[in-house]
Order: sequence, then structure tokens, then C-alpha cells
Amino acid sequence: MGATANLVIVARGAESRVPPVLRFVLSTRSAFVSCQPITVTARARAIKEPALVRSLEKKIALVTGAARGIGEATARALAAEGAHVVCLDRPADDQPTSQLARALGGTALGVDMGDEDAPSKIAAALRGLGGVDVIVNNAGITRDNLMLRMKPADWDLVLSINLTGAFLLTQALLSPMLKNRWGRIVNIASVVGRAGQAGQVNYAASKAGLIGLTRSLAREVASRNITVNAVAPGFIETPMTAVLSDPAAFASYQALQKQLTQSLQSLMGVSEGYPQLQSDANFRDLQTQLAETESSISAARDHYIAAVRTFNTMVRTFPTDVTARVFDFRPKPNLPAATENGN
Repeated sequence: MGATANLVIVARGAESRVPPVLRFVLSTRSAFVSCQPITVTARARAIKEPALVRSLEKKIALVTGAARGIGEATARALAAEGAHVVCLDRPADDQPTSQLARALGGTALGVDMGDEDAPSKIAAALRGLGGVDVIVNNAGITRDNLMLRMKPADWDLVLSINLTGAFLLTQALLSPMLKNRWGRIVNIASVVGRAGQAGQVNYAASKAGLIGLTRSLAREVASRNITVNAVAPGFIETPMTAVLSDPAAFASYQALQKQLTQSLQSLMGVSEGYPQLQSDANFRDLQTQLAETESSISAARDHYIAAVRTFNTMVRTFPTDVTARVFDFRPKPNLPAATENGN
């Protein structure tokens, strides 16, 4: 059996808002959340207590990057809570996006977040549906490389999609939330935005910026009963061993990761004695091998499922209790698996 440890800090006057938070941290929905201080305040104006069943009934939820992965599972979770889900992804992913929307009884929307007119197109489409109540800024990309080798275009592209895209979209959709005095905004950040990662200066900067955006916007809109939170998923070696189904694959992954780390250090002149890479092609091949090995690790799926269930909790059990928070997902060994119904 495993255990989690979280700290709930209750501000003066917010005592009545504690129960929904306790329901979350004591449930299996929080199985992958640990070592987190959760502050409960009266900052976000409360209108009424949230429903415990299908609390998003008659709400419209937008999920960007919904064609697959976290976006797809998040859309399914929100639909299960009664929301009409607008599944947004690139036009190139129209088939999986449309299939998902049909399965959920939602709406498919094909827009490239990198387009200059993307926010206005999305806002117009949502007005036709009656507005939006929940925004999950999930769309994101990576263009990894060492800083000395990173092209300015790759820096700009990652920042424009991951950070500027979330800013412009939220800005375009915020007014109806303010008018309705209700809204839930969840930004998908990353532990890389908090700790950094070699070869990902652009991605780390974009996610760190998203965390800052989250905390600042939360203060601006709390009085209108709108909460803004971020979820920071991340994979680390030791927790993976607890849920790994293929020890041989993980051993291969560890060996490749060690080799890549050593090569990075050697290339950057950090230490002596590591094998030098002969060319950029060697470095890229090594990165490719690592990525392919990582994709075979089933822990990724388990981790994403746990993260998605907590996204659902963000818009469901925390509506008047928690805002301006960043939740790290760092899987711990031997934690109980989250069940489908969250109990």
C-alpha cells in the first residue's frame, strides 16, 4: 500500500469551503498528487455549493488539443460530468477530433492555434453555441534542442503555441465568463516549467510563463467566481518503476537516458571522461532511441489517466475553494490506482 501527504491551509473565513477539498485529497482522484500545499481561501466569490453528481450539466467546456492523449481523455471526463464539450484541434487532425466529438455528443472545431485569427474564430464558434464556461488550455508542442543549436524560429513557435496561444484564447473568451460570474480555467503546464530540463529551454520557458499567467489571472477574476489553476504533469525515473509492466524496457530506457545525459554534459563541457558525440546526427539518433523507448513504457498511460481525473476535479469539486494553484503530478511508488468512478 502507498500513501500521499498533502497540506491544506485554510484562510480565515474560508472554513465552510474545506469539505470539497477534503473530498478530493481523500479520494483516489488524488492518487498521483502528493507533497502539495493547497490553500483554501475566500478569494473566489462563491454563489452556491457545487453539485456532487454531473456538476457540469448544461455547461459548455472547450478543450484544446483534444484529438488525443490528455486532451482526449479530459474531453471524455468533462462529458461524463454533463458538459457539452467542444473538441478543438488542428484541421489536420479533423478525423480523430470529429470522431471524439460525435462519441461525446459534443462539437468538433478545427483551428490551428498558431493562426493569427485563431482566437476570433474560436470565440465566434462558441458564441454560436451559447458561450463557454470551462476552458482547458491543453494544446502544446515541443521543438527540443540544446540552446546553442536552437533556431529562433523554434523558440518563437513553441512560445507562440504554448503560452501566447493560451493567453490570446483565454483573453478572447473571458468576457462572457465575467458577465456570467462563473468560469473554470485549467492550464496544462509541466514540471519542466518549474524545474527546467536540458534541451528544452523553449518548452520550459513557455510552461513557466503559463504558471505565472495562471497565478496572476486568478487574482484578477476571483471576485467574479472564476477560478484559474494549472496542472503540471511530469515523468521522473523512480516513480516509473512502481508501475512499469516491462522491466527490460525500463532498463533500456534508463541506459539510453544515462547515455543521453552524459553526452549532453560532454557537449556542454560540464565534465570530463564522457564519450564525445561525433556529429549532430548521432545526437539526434540517440534522442530518437530514447523517445521510442519511452513510448513503450505503460506508466505514461497510467500517469495521464490520473492527471485527467484531477483536471475533472479542478472544474468540479474546486469551483469555489481553490484558485491560483499549480498541481504537480509526480507518481509515487505503490500508490493505489485510481478507479474509473474516482472512488
